[in-house]
Amino acid sequence: MSLVVRPWARSSDLLDVWSLFFSTGPDAEQSQRKACDIVQIWQHRSTGKLPHQILSTAALVDAQLHDRFCITTSFASVRSISAVHAMALLSFITGTTDIEQTKEHKVSMFDVAKTIGLPIKLVEIRHVIVHQGVPSLAVLREATNEALQWLRDEYWAKLVASENRKLTSSWKANQREVHAYSNSFQDIFAGIYPLIESYAKFAASEKATVSSDADSEAKTLVGTLTEYCKNDGTRIRVLASILGQSDYLGSAQSAWKQVVQELSLHNQESNGAYDIILEKTTTTNPP
Repeated sequence: MSLVVRPWARSSDLLDVWSLFFSTGPDAEQSQRKACDIVQIWQHRSTGKLPHQILSTAALVDAQLHDRFCITTSFASVRSISAVHAMALLSFITGTTDIEQTKEHKVSMFDVAKTIGLPIKLVEIRHVIVHQGVPSLAVLREATNEALQWLRDEYWAKLVASENRKLTSSWKANQREVHAYSNSFQDIFAGIYPLIESYAKFAASEKATVSSDADSEAKTLVGTLTEYCKNDGTRIRVLASILGQSDYLGSAQSAWKQVVQELSLHNQESNGAYDIILEKTTTTNPP
């Protein structure tokens, strides 16, 4: 199995580059330059293993950018502009047809072009460049446009559709996870809140001044809460949220500090499960 290198961090990065390459409007040239720069960075990251179609798109777009720059500034001759187009086309056509070749079965570029739907005209232009010399700039410009159109339809459109399907699938999975977590949160809250409220009300009552029986009942309540949350990160986060917002305690707000103190006493017994709670509560000022 061959290794597929993906130097982009997220699928959205790839979609952004596709959009930049084929953007239109007054900022199109700036967008295309940005896309070429990004591909250059990707090429460096991937140590030469970036997909040929992406490299070819960048080379062909860069040829068009070079063309426009030189024409508007009279910076270079027609020959030098033609050379840039020719090199980009040679690389694209040769690399694209080579992808379809195998060691066991070699076929001509023309046959490969027919198989993959690559315009035969492009293969013919490559033949002219290699064996007869660089054709006119008008011919090269037309060929570059045709090559980019083929890449857009046959490579980028399919790639973008595939990446969009992945993003949609990932989004649906995330939605299911969020929904499950939401339900879990509600269930856990329903289990934790009565325990907290029960102990808070008890600690605020006169019973808390009675030594032995009160102490035993308090330890039982806190022990139940400890066991309920022990080694369960989600339950601990819910508990921390409840303790961090005194409004949840309703009429038992005055006992809030005592709840935290009791939990502190049992923190060691619960193997540090309440560190997150203590950090939350000690930085909050209860009423």
